Amino acid sequence: MATQIPADIHTFDFWARPWAERNETFSLLRDQAPVRWSPPAESVLMPPDENTAGFWSVFRHEDIVKVSRNAKVFSSAEGVFMEDFPKEVRDASLSFIVQDAPRHTQLRGIVVKAFSARNMAKLEAEATTVAAELMDEVGPLGEGDFGKLYARQLPGRLFANFFGVPAGDLRDEAMHCAEMMASWSDPDELGGLAPIEAFGGAAMRLNEIAHQLTAERRDAPGDDLLSWVIQAEFDGERLTDAEIGSFFSLLAAAANDTTRHSLSHGLLALRQNPDQRALLMEDLEGRLDSTVDEILRYATPLLHMRRTATEDTVVAGQEIAAGDKVVLWYCSGNRDGSVFDEPDEFRILRTPNRHLGFGGGGPHFCLGSNLAKATLRAALLQIHTRIPDISVGEPEFLVANFVHGIKSLPATWTPTA
Repeated sequence: MATQIPADIHTFDFWARPWAERNETFSLLRDQAPVRWSPPAESVLMPPDENTAGFWSVFRHEDIVKVSRNAKVFSSAEGVFMEDFPKEVRDASLSFIVQDAPRHTQLRGIVVKAFSARNMAKLEAEATTVAAELMDEVGPLGEGDFGKLYARQLPGRLFANFFGVPAGDLRDEAMHCAEMMASWSDPDELGGLAPIEAFGGAAMRLNEIAHQLTAERRDAPGDDLLSWVIQAEFDGERLTDAEIGSFFSLLAAAANDTTRHSLSHGLLALRQNPDQRALLMEDLEGRLDSTVDEILRYATPLLHMRRTATEDTVVAGQEIAAGDKVVLWYCSGNRDGSVFDEPDEFRILRTPNRHLGFGGGGPHFCLGSNLAKATLRAALLQIHTRIPDISVGEPEFLVANFVHGIKSLPATWTPTA
């Protein structure tokens, strides 16, 4: 007899529940309803009369990968969140991830030129340096909210350094705006603003900062990511100022979403699984790569992405009409027992690990995946070398249906000299 599956995945009440309870729901859905229709997502961004479309959910790893790799039939141009956004906000904040070919190919090609092997090596070295410098500040404290002291600061500082945002008020403002682009659905994080004001205002302000810095770099280019993006060409084209601003906004939010929350989740998982922590410490540098991949699978910092069908099609036997929304639940695919042995267990030596932490492949696979993993490696190495006895307490989770976030992670450790 089939177990009754909760039908409220589209509500914020569902996303306020403990992860274990949500995970159980996803397990039932993978088994009994691998592609399922839901009513319109509960939205705090769009008026109800403008948020009228329901959506299909895809829960199995295999189907998520198939949809992800068929960008011709499953478009990103109408938005990538379960909820709809106003187009002007979407365009200002999500860059080429809300574009289809041929424009997506052109824009991504320009950015790929900026991420050359030489430039990537410089960025990864910067991640190592900043991770160490931040530990110099945090290590002597001996206690505090590690989620805010270290996990939040690391990607924010790296992003600012990559783009040459000067230290001071402008850097602090850019970091706050990046954080707000992941926190707009949590009432505790809004500071009295309406959600669309918080998200849209943060995206617009990041665009303004980018435009200011772009003008400076055109006059005096530096050896930083913003200068590289300004100068990069693909098929004779360069990014416009508006496109640079949108990319700046996207990367600010992406750094905060993935690196910050993955690091906090990783420390929590290692605390909850002391046998896995012991395995890591037996060969710290040799096991960091597989640990990072397992954190990305187990935590799944980005819970979903959405596509829109461009024609009538079928997914896992379910007919889907042209124009229908299709939501890909990475957090479900990453716990798919047909792909991962004992999927609910945290195993740092898991191999192979075909996780969906950066998407399901195809043309929209995360461009910054290697840099994100390098940053997580650098942070974990610093933590487990310099404050190896760190003990984290109970986290406070972000209430969100897009980012699997940790707002607060209290911790204690032996202070460094």
